[in-house]
Amino acid sequence: MSTCFTTKLLLSKEKIAAFESDLQNLGFTVTKPQYTHFQARRGKLTLTYYRSGSLVIQGQDTDEIVRTYIEPVYITDLSYSYPVHAIDTSPRIGCDEAGKGDIFGPLVVAAVYVNDSLVEKLFQAKVKDSKQMTDTLVAKAASLIKTICPHEIMVLNPPKYNELYDKIGNLNHLLAWAHVTLMEKLALRTEAESIILDKFGSEHYVEKLKQGRGIKIPLKQMVRAEEDIAVAAASVLARNAFVMGLHELEKKHGVSLAKGAGTPAMAALHRLRNTSPELIPAVGKLHFKSFR
Repeated sequence: MSTCFTTKLLLSKEKIAAFESDLQNLGFTVTKPQYTHFQARRGKLTLTYYRSGSLVIQGQDTDEIVRTYIEPVYITDLSYSYPVHAIDTSPRIGCDEAGKGDIFGPLVVAAVYVNDSLVEKLFQAKVKDSKQMTDTLVAKAASLIKTICPHEIMVLNPPKYNELYDKIGNLNHLLAWAHVTLMEKLALRTEAESIILDKFGSEHYVEKLKQGRGIKIPLKQMVRAEEDIAVAAASVLARNAFVMGLHELEKKHGVSLAKGAGTPAMAALHRLRNTSPELIPAVGKLHFKSFR
């Protein structure tokens, strides 16, 4: 399924050049069609930065590039092309994660249970996909969600994350294990009739793990699942825990880190290599090519 993201970026010539260079370093092929600063393609994902300042991102993995690079480095205003859905008040569990594409900080997985009354409260509080919220608003919403909604959060800080990744050898399989673990815990203490998961990797693999745990509740794996308020709430908890985890690592080790995998993150990695290389396994996800 193809998705679309648009925003307005007003950048200097130097920043445009850095933007283009970053995308090339991320594996994009860059061309310069008429009326654009540039167009970058990688597989089925296309970024077009027009001379008017409009940035349009379309295709597969749109959310990932927005969260891991565009949002932390360049975001000023955003508008997703979300379809309108009727409000679902059924009792269900929503699952999402944060930190998957960030070279520093933890991987966080979260699950949130909602029912008719909780759905109403979350809508009244204007809870939505965390990508549409500032860190301050995410923190405020997370506090509310933790107070009123049954939930589970798993935080895998880099040492544990690196250990599990070495053992499992596949990020999507690691994510599947984490999500199913939280599904099982939350299903046992709620009356959920369904589970909604933001789709990644193989649907069959997640379903197989779920069945292996004896979870009988139907699972729906969706692209752009954050349109569902339960998944949006999970995205808020995951994002807030990721941001808090990143700050805690900075405070614990006395270093300055950065979100995503773009220029700020690479600059932080360069500083670490020059000053405290021994700290890299404690703060970074070592399977990223950036660490090689």
